[in-house]
Amino acid sequence: MSRRLPALLLLPACVLACGKQGDALLATDVREVRVEPEGAELVVRPGEPAELDFTAWATFKDGSVAELDLVSWSSSNLSAGDIDSLGHFTTTDTNGGVTDIVATHLDLSSSATVRVVYTDDIVEDGVDEAVVAAFEASSPTEDADLRMRYPPVGAAVPRNLEGLGFLWPLPDDQPVASTVSRLRLRTDITDVSVYVQGNSWIASSDLFALVTASNRGGEITVQVESGTWEDGSLGPVVAGQETSMTINRFDARGSVFYWESNDEAIMRIPFGSRTPEEFWTAEDSGGQCTGCHVVSKAADLMAVTHNGVDGRFTVIDVSDPDDLAVVVPPQDDARTTFSTVSPDGRVMIGSNLRQLTVFDLDTGSELAVFEHDLPLTQPDFSPDGDAVVAVRVTGQWNSDFQFLGGELVRLPWDGEELGEPELILPADPDWNYYYPAWSPDGDWIAFNRSTEFGYSSDKAQLMLVSADGGEPVVLERANGVGELRNSYPRWGPLPDDDILWLAYSSLRTYALDDTDLPQIWVTSVDTTAAAAGEDPSTAPFWLPGQDPRSDNHLPAWWDE
Repeated sequence: MSRRLPALLLLPACVLACGKQGDALLATDVREVRVEPEGAELVVRPGEPAELDFTAWATFKDGSVAELDLVSWSSSNLSAGDIDSLGHFTTTDTNGGVTDIVATHLDLSSSATVRVVYTDDIVEDGVDEAVVAAFEASSPTEDADLRMRYPPVGAAVPRNLEGLGFLWPLPDDQPVASTVSRLRLRTDITDVSVYVQGNSWIASSDLFALVTASNRGGEITVQVESGTWEDGSLGPVVAGQETSMTINRFDARGSVFYWESNDEAIMRIPFGSRTPEEFWTAEDSGGQCTGCHVVSKAADLMAVTHNGVDGRFTVIDVSDPDDLAVVVPPQDDARTTFSTVSPDGRVMIGSNLRQLTVFDLDTGSELAVFEHDLPLTQPDFSPDGDAVVAVRVTGQWNSDFQFLGGELVRLPWDGEELGEPELILPADPDWNYYYPAWSPDGDWIAFNRSTEFGYSSDKAQLMLVSADGGEPVVLERANGVGELRNSYPRWGPLPDDDILWLAYSSLRTYALDDTDLPQIWVTSVDTTAAAAGEDPSTAPFWLPGQDPRSDNHLPAWWDE
């Protein structure tokens, strides 16, 4: 039997202890506090928050139970909702979330968990809003062939990615004009349905921010339902299989530079945008190829090599992207192929004709030359500036682009000179290692391997190895299936998160445009998995904004 706690308990405990007690139960007699309901799931929509009353119950030392008024209420996650002093909880109406409702009495407390599920229906232009109710009332049949063509299963994208496309097949070859589809994106706290005509849709970063709000894991389930819509009536509906992807809870920072062959220009796409910019044009370079480029964050300088192997280079001030200025013009006696810039922005080290040369980044003047008994090429600075990773060629040498028997070495850098090479990954008779790139946390090196010359090798694969050496890991999910020319990996800036982003060029088909030219793709890398010897990558996404009819390659990530 339960009973209401006397009003005496509304007084502070010190007053109760001094007052007339009689048969009244004291606040200090409370042995346990319990909250009801113990848990709840509330569904909200834009403009329609949900409400729920909570009650605290006290169990006393004598075993009796009574409703407890002398409690303070709190919500652990205000983004999900708040609770007033009387235990009345009101959710937000802009996102989902999970919160603990806590009742505290003196030094005792108890809690209940509330899951707020945000739901919304987004009807695209040209679609009859009546389809929402029609889909809700339908009884779909499963169609094993109705599965997402893009993004690939298991893809991971940053929250601020603008322009991610979704594509699925038309059921039974239905015409686009008469097909309506419901694309449903669900997490444990979000249930958003998008209604479109046809079989494709382009998402916005605003939607991803909504999906990831208070959803730490970021994994979402994607499912498509499709049917015909004629004369205000929904025909038979088929439902595809559920797939999953991850929307990372943090933004990807910076921009990706890449070489676009059609315009013969270095293009720039900032994350959060799907509008490419011509950053360094064919006119700027005098009609010469400047695909080999490297950017210094510290000095806001970009160095570009003209016409590839043994090319003159130009150093450009990029502090104002709208007004680029040449700092060092091309000089016949200053040449390089692949280059890297020190993190302090003071020097550039370039590989050319079997050796590494140190240049002053402000003047282009040669400071030092490092020669070795074996060719050294494709250098990349460590993020702390203490070393350079490079390829040492133990086999056939044709040029900085074409060689066999590449192995990875570390060369210490003291600010003036390079030390002797220290082996990171020895040469393998079955593989050629090349295109190394040091991760922004300093712990890992991404690189390529192939059974043939590295340049434009369809057999190129992405790999990862500890900067201290050891067994390399194949990035199987990033590589995909087949000979896709997965080349020239380059890292994004160090994010405030537990994954890293890696951009590279790949020959795989971008399904929404059905192109099979090399394009820039991005994968996430979980270095914890790499440390355990597991594949740390995810299925990649196509960098939105590119010209899919152009050969795009050589990505370089800039912090701005």
